[in-house]
Amino acid sequence: MNPEAHTSADQFRRRSGILFLILIAWGVLAAAHILYYSWYRRDSLLKETLHLAWREGVLPPLRGRILSADSRLLAWTELTHDLILRKPLPPPARFEELIRRLTTLLPDLDPEEKEAFILLKRNISPDAVLKIEALLSDSPELSVVPRMIRRSVDDPGLREVLGETMPEPGSPALRGVSGLEQKYDSVLAGKPGKFRVMLGPGGKWISGTIELIAPPENGKDVVLPETFQLPAGKKRVLP
Repeated sequence: MNPEAHTSADQFRRRSGILFLILIAWGVLAAAHILYYSWYRRDSLLKETLHLAWREGVLPPLRGRILSADSRLLAWTELTHDLILRKPLPPPARFEELIRRLTTLLPDLDPEEKEAFILLKRNISPDAVLKIEALLSDSPELSVVPRMIRRSVDDPGLREVLGETMPEPGSPALRGVSGLEQKYDSVLAGKPGKFRVMLGPGGKWISGTIELIAPPENGKDVVLPETFQLPAGKKRVLP
């Protein structure tokens, strides 16, 4: 028998054995990984996945009214909605196409640059929202957001006493910053609610997944006494 042939056969068997052991080790490791992720880490991974898929949002409360002693309305809140395009903006070609389609549907767009978004249209009507429903669904950066406007009676002296409000940071909800609006802010402000929704690819809301966690509690009304002090120190009887 040729010694060289015997040596070659031994080397082949050793190499085959080593390769076989490597394949077995790889198979054991693969099986261990599958077992680890499908059984041992299954619950924690599912929780992480759901945490990433779900997003929570805040439902702003409606600010309470200020009324006279005989229940006449002195200050109240109106709710309206604006159409915005959030930043960062989409790529130029997609941005131009989006604006073109919006202008076709809503010819009266009046874009206004803001720090975190472009305000496309104020006080958008429900009919206009229905016209762009398909665009809202396909474009996660395009949104209809609520905006609250505080109104008061047309009386400069009375408005000074009532005071002013301003939006809460990052929310359309209003807070009092002067006058009676500030004095009774804890009563008028109310408490925000909370909801969550599942997001799909590209950050789009998945239809039918919105879930109310806690409803908002609207602010309570404040009824003023029959007389109160004006800034000049004079008494004023409400009309």
